[in-house]
Amino acid sequence: MCDTQMSGPKMFLMIAIGPVGLMAATGCGSNRPAGTPSSAVTATPSPAAAQVVLTATTRSPDGSVAELHIVRLDGSVSASVAIPDTVWNTSLPVVGHHAYFVDGTTVKAVASDGSVASVGTLMLPSRSSMYSLAVGIAISPDESEIAYGYAVGVKATASGAAASTYASRVFVEPVGGSPHQLIDAPADANGFLLPFAWSTRGLWVTHTPIGLGGAGPFLNYQALNPSLVNPTTGAVGQMQSSCRFPNATSVRPSGASACIVGELTTPRSVTVTLPDQSTRTLPDPAPSLQVGDFAVRSDGARVALSEAPQEAAQRSWSYGAIQVGDSAAATWSTVGPRGMLPVAWVDANRLLVGHTVGVNGPLGAFDGVFLLDITTGTETRIDSDPAALGALPVTS
Repeated sequence: MCDTQMSGPKMFLMIAIGPVGLMAATGCGSNRPAGTPSSAVTATPSPAAAQVVLTATTRSPDGSVAELHIVRLDGSVSASVAIPDTVWNTSLPVVGHHAYFVDGTTVKAVASDGSVASVGTLMLPSRSSMYSLAVGIAISPDESEIAYGYAVGVKATASGAAASTYASRVFVEPVGGSPHQLIDAPADANGFLLPFAWSTRGLWVTHTPIGLGGAGPFLNYQALNPSLVNPTTGAVGQMQSSCRFPNATSVRPSGASACIVGELTTPRSVTVTLPDQSTRTLPDPAPSLQVGDFAVRSDGARVALSEAPQEAAQRSWSYGAIQVGDSAAATWSTVGPRGMLPVAWVDANRLLVGHTVGVNGPLGAFDGVFLLDITTGTETRIDSDPAALGALPVTS
């Protein structure tokens, strides 16, 4: 969908790869059998165990996280953590029992009690200064490894920009160990290879071109043009152009995922993959509309998405209600008021959602963060931060 390239890397990178997911790949010194993806070791905790949510204040104009807040479900803040100003922290990946951020070249993990630990170091040879916004970082489902990628440069041939190729690198490292290069992609015609998620299926990367392309300014396409990578060998699978993940939360560490099949002008459907890799197909919940952020439960039983109707009078876009899909019944229900975007499942029946009254989608900050009960439609305001990142289980 998003193959078209346009000038303006700042605009694209803010929208298409801004809030990037964290992932990890196999690294030197791992004690698992050779050829076994680390993601096969331990699945992410059940969403039913989550007892705190993560909200954040952000910087303007790049939207990077300025301060992370750990918020109890009654709305009280139990801890706050200052986050350094860097493109790596446009969004903080939430995996297992921690949220992750970058401080200089150090990767740090924040636990549900607000404690912070250093877990890795970024090695960045030949990183492009011109395309410095093109980065991706992810943590393995068992939190034992880190993967990160970045742009090296763009080479335009004599035939013009349409024939440009993109050079990028992906490194992996075990927590507490040293990084090694997993992928060296000196000339990818589809874009920079940037990690955005990690599941029991392996490491997911995007092929990210410079320019907005066909993403649409109201959507969060941090996972456009995905490929699955073998985290041990670095082998990059075929780019999945027929199955689009709107964002990193469309892929869960457990192996569950959801994607849009088809385009706005052709019949579409939503495919949900369960942790055992069986699939379920749901009809398009909004055939005449664009769809925005996804949030998938770890077991794949429920998927929530936002719909984006066009406001004819203003010739702009805004968000409608949240649609919640039952993957077993292949049915949808409309839940909550207009303007809600799903962020993460807190438990089996509650969603962490953000409310935005503005148009044109994710570039507008939330004016409130809520818990939305999908069984009753009841929303409970828990914070007024402009960003929400996910949920964590409380650990003793």
